[in-house]
Amino acid sequence: MSYIEQIAVEVWNKLNELSPNNVFDLIPSDFDFTKKVAVEYKIGENVLDQVYKNQYTLQIRVVGNFNSQLYKILNLAEFIDKEMNKAEILESRITRESPYMTSYNDEDKYNVVLQYLINRY
Repeated sequence: MSYIEQIAVEVWNKLNELSPNNVFDLIPSDFDFTKKVAVEYKIGENVLDQVYKNQYTLQIRVVGNFNSQLYKILNLAEFIDKEMNKAEILESRITRESPYMTSYNDEDKYNVVLQYLINRY
């Protein structure tokens, strides 16, 4: 198993502890946003090889219904950020990227996007 596959499994495990049964690498099209908040993650869309470390991007998106889930989305995003920033997984350290948090409305859904770098030394 490659490093990216291993780190993806470990990130999923960590996020699933924080938001059980709502973590996806791609949110299903039939997900019920009116009752639940989804957490989607993407790893390694950009890989920066440096002399002493490799950096992989990690994006976590927290999505829910704007009208019924807004505070749950914001609280969950803040909780995930506290747990993921400076977390150590597979001899790698996850750190916030700058800017690390953005949010936007998409029709009736509210999205909070958290940006990190996975630093593998």
